[in-house]
Amino acid sequence: MKIAGIQADEDLTKFVDRVFSSANRGQRRQVLEAIRAANPHLSAAGPQIAGTPVLIPDLPDIKVTPQPVGDANVPQFLLEQARRQLPSLAEALTPKLDQHAQQLRATLEVAQSDLKKAIGRDQDLKARVAEIVKTTQAELDQVEKLRQVQKEALAELDDDLNRFIKRTTSNVG
Repeated sequence: MKIAGIQADEDLTKFVDRVFSSANRGQRRQVLEAIRAANPHLSAAGPQIAGTPVLIPDLPDIKVTPQPVGDANVPQFLLEQARRQLPSLAEALTPKLDQHAQQLRATLEVAQSDLKKAIGRDQDLKARVAEIVKTTQAELDQVEKLRQVQKEALAELDDDLNRFIKRTTSNVG
């Protein structure tokens, strides 16, 4: 069995055309069916995520050889693909934190300026607004801590994946 990665904007049909370029149309159809059966994680139609691993099963009934894709060191390949996805993970998580922090800052701004002016001398209202400010600031502090923890966790995960990749590479040879 061999393993290869999907390239950018490539669906399974394009993948088969690229890897099995010497096959005729009928053979490619058979290869495509075999690859779909061996890779249920690729059931979605359309372009796949670049780097997605594709197991290429042995195809004894189809007399065609794939382009060189390397023997499967599956653990190493999967770890490398996971490491390559870390920036995407950070990009997906960061906007949520940014949006939440922005909403909290807007709440603080309103509570600390406009509301203070409107409250006047009402002590009960002043106490409520002070509590809102305190609670909002505490939540904003938590968001900032979460952002730092996320950054550190992703860096640590990247280091761990690099170490695992080195181990799988040294254990193969």
